[in-house]
Amino acid sequence: MRRTPRLIVYDRDTVVGAVVELQPATLVVDVQPFVAPWGCSSDAMLSGVVALAKYLADAAPNLRTLIFATNARPAFRQQLQRGRPMVTLIGAAHKPWRVAYLTGAPRPVVVLGDQIITDGMLAFRVHGLFLHWRAPGHIPWWPRLQAMIGALLIHFFFSPMRFCAPQATWRKSDQ
Repeated sequence: MRRTPRLIVYDRDTVVGAVVELQPATLVVDVQPFVAPWGCSSDAMLSGVVALAKYLADAAPNLRTLIFATNARPAFRQQLQRGRPMVTLIGAAHKPWRVAYLTGAPRPVVVLGDQIITDGMLAFRVHGLFLHWRAPGHIPWWPRLQAMIGALLIHFFFSPMRFCAPQATWRKSDQ
């Protein structure tokens, strides 16, 4: 059975370093909690997305498509930027079940997220790599439950990936 490479990342600098080193053409980023905290407003999500998109456009020159996807509601799909990279924000994405927004996306694909059962399985479905973000601090009960369920899937669907991160310059204050 095919297994998806999975790299556990604990800090934002390592995430950016991995994206630079892996050179994906398409990056799918789970919005909560990496870009914006759980339960935040749509405006907070949007400002975090814009800031990170701007930074990644400069840091990762091979990046052609940047998709910010959240399972949070309400449903929206907004193209934020045309050109390089094309940036899209998708709400109510129904990860990992719906993948139509990745149809025609350039390969290779990297998915960055905190949950095995949503983000990790999305990476598995689209034959991508999974950057498994381990969020610091308090985690609400629903994501904690999802993490426990997802832990059961790790050995069946994922293989560890080794990585040596170059120094990145993006800090929490830049968000």
